[in-house]
Amino acid sequence: MKKSFPSRWWMAFFFAPLLIFSTGCQLGYYIHTGYHQGKILWSRTDIEKVLKSDTLNENQKTKLTLAKEAKDFAETSLGLKSN
Repeated sequence: MKKSFPSRWWMAFFFAPLLIFSTGCQLGYYIHTGYHQGKILWSRTDIEKVLKSDTLNENQKTKLTLAKEAKDFAETSLGLKSN
């Protein structure tokens, strides 16, 4: 009886760690960067909420307003998804 080709799941299970660890980085590095990326994602705040607060100076408000306008343009005119 002929053996079937391994499923994609098993191939991914085998090759993903091989690719990750062949970059020369240690496991501690991945844990460290993953932790800090998570901190950034969990501490984000909506632009509208920040613009309404009194903690920003005019220069910061101008830059955030421009970023919000660029985001709105990308969503409405270009049809990009809002994440």
